[in-house]
Amino acid sequence: MCIRDRLSNIGNSILFISVFLSISIIYLANKNLKASNNLIIKNNSATQGGAIYGEGSHPVHSGGRIDYCLMTNNNSMNGAAIYINEANNYGTNIRFCTIVENIGYGIGIGNNSSMTLWSSIIRENTLNQIIYDNSSEQLPLVIDGSNIQDGLDSINIPEAINFEYLYNIDVNPLFCDSENDDYSLAENSPCVGTGVDGTNMGALDVGCGPINIFPVINDIPDQQTNEEQPLVVEVSAYSELGYELSYFAESDTLAMPVYMDGNSVSIGVQVNWNGVG
Repeated sequence: MCIRDRLSNIGNSILFISVFLSISIIYLANKNLKASNNLIIKNNSATQGGAIYGEGSHPVHSGGRIDYCLMTNNNSMNGAAIYINEANNYGTNIRFCTIVENIGYGIGIGNNSSMTLWSSIIRENTLNQIIYDNSSEQLPLVIDGSNIQDGLDSINIPEAINFEYLYNIDVNPLFCDSENDDYSLAENSPCVGTGVDGTNMGALDVGCGPINIFPVINDIPDQQTNEEQPLVVEVSAYSELGYELSYFAESDTLAMPVYMDGNSVSIGVQVNWNGVG
């Protein structure tokens, strides 16, 4: 399936599910085109742009716009979800999109093209999240108010590029049920209200109540000591939601008093005591 040229709006609760086609689902060429409004593209395979491929731009207008689109499980070595190339030095605006679990790098920007990415979620794509392969160092790349897995480490760009990376996060977005293709946001998602101008990030709104994910505490192996040598153990834990953690410790016996300092716990041993605590 290929949609091109004069179509000015693609969307309005359209669901595209196409398995292993050889071309992109949407082809935006030589017009100021817009793909928007609850557009879902999944399970597609293409040479360039697994879901959307764009090239060219009308000389009077700015480049294309891609709003409120969910792209998942698409496959391409040149932009598993989106590939924009030879856009006559015009920019493509990608706003309120969820680009997740595609096979390849999520977004590719080629020659004579630029991109502004707003309030979007780009995560769990199998290679880098964003590749900027542009021979012109003057064209800008702007990423603002988005959730980008691994942050700057997942964005491959030339060192001299005009690049702005503003107010972005890297944290579990708390989708309601991504295993069953529900990429709406939990009520307590870090993507709620943290996009550009206080908007929600991603293509879908809040779709379920809060999801509680408890901190992960790394295992501590069994320790041994004696009454003359207090034991100091480092406690290591992290929050998938990016919360700051504080620590406390208590002992189940008075014979082994414990003291917490930051993430280090000191364990004393009562004189002439032998046992397990």
